[in-house]
Amino acid sequence: MSNNVCNNVSYLNSIDQKRRFSLLNVPPVRYDNLSTNPYNQINPSTGVKYTKYDLDMRRKAEILKNSSNRMSTQTNNLTKAQIYAQAINGTYQSRTYSQMYIDQNTKNGRLNTCPIVKTSTTASDVPGPPILLYDDPNVPLYNLVNDADGPTYGIINQDVNTYTMVWNNTFPVNVSNITGNSTITSIYVLYPNTLTLNYRIATPISIYLTGNLLAGALGFNATNALTISAQSINLNVNYSYSSVPLNLATTISFVNPPSITLDISVNRQNPTYYASCYLGLLNISNLILPVQKGFIYDIQVGITYSITNNSTLYNEFCNAPTITSYINTSRSNKTNINCTLRGDRPIPNPFPKLNISSI
Repeated sequence: MSNNVCNNVSYLNSIDQKRRFSLLNVPPVRYDNLSTNPYNQINPSTGVKYTKYDLDMRRKAEILKNSSNRMSTQTNNLTKAQIYAQAINGTYQSRTYSQMYIDQNTKNGRLNTCPIVKTSTTASDVPGPPILLYDDPNVPLYNLVNDADGPTYGIINQDVNTYTMVWNNTFPVNVSNITGNSTITSIYVLYPNTLTLNYRIATPISIYLTGNLLAGALGFNATNALTISAQSINLNVNYSYSSVPLNLATTISFVNPPSITLDISVNRQNPTYYASCYLGLLNISNLILPVQKGFIYDIQVGITYSITNNSTLYNEFCNAPTITSYINTSRSNKTNINCTLRGDRPIPNPFPKLNISSI
């Protein structure tokens, strides 16, 4: 017995489950600082889109509002005496504005009571080419670092449950089955609220069969040459590399599976016959599975058929037919070449599809 953990089934299951479930990962929401890109918005002050100059000027004005450790005359701050003088002169006395005036002059939550005043940098002895400084409240602050406002990280906290359903499943179509078991669907447990779930599965099945005239034979023609019917149906559930024990109450049934009878006529010019038809609906019920977030189950089905040779000459002239089941089938049409098919089921309308539910 090997002690290598890489060969341990539990380890292999964990790796496979993690790898497959990661394909369903819902990434956290990233902060998109371009979702309100001002370059795509119209500046109401100018009637055109915001420019880089507008946005740069708005940031300059915001920065110049900050307090300085130096004397107040070098900033926009006033001394106590200046503030007192403005107060008694009525500069900051409350004013009453009409609602219409407020509605017409409020931009970005700010009431604009005065026109924009532009001041040259030369008035403040700012070095460099002279430009006009102004504060336009209609221009948004963009790319100004401010830890107090807005997200400061690239990822926003997400909800605990990022999924909109308890579980989901795959919908493969026309899953072929000749021998053994074939995976008809995979169930992904996303966000369960119970420890177990009881599943019910219904899936349509069709059959395809073909055979050939043996080499050297001139031909074969027989009515009621073969009768083919479903013999057994096998159900298997896999958790990655491990088979899951099924509950004793689990049932699998084929609704009135028909016996297909073939009249065959082949010769050297047309040595191959084949036929296909709808067989019916396969039902699986009381499939009780333990569930936790991240569990993935592969539901597998295998069908075997009994073949009755009604003609003693068939084995002398033809080989044994190959029978293929198509589960989750979309093959609703009936076809036959070099043979006549009898006993098949009528095609339902609407044609059923794979259906999975749980309680």
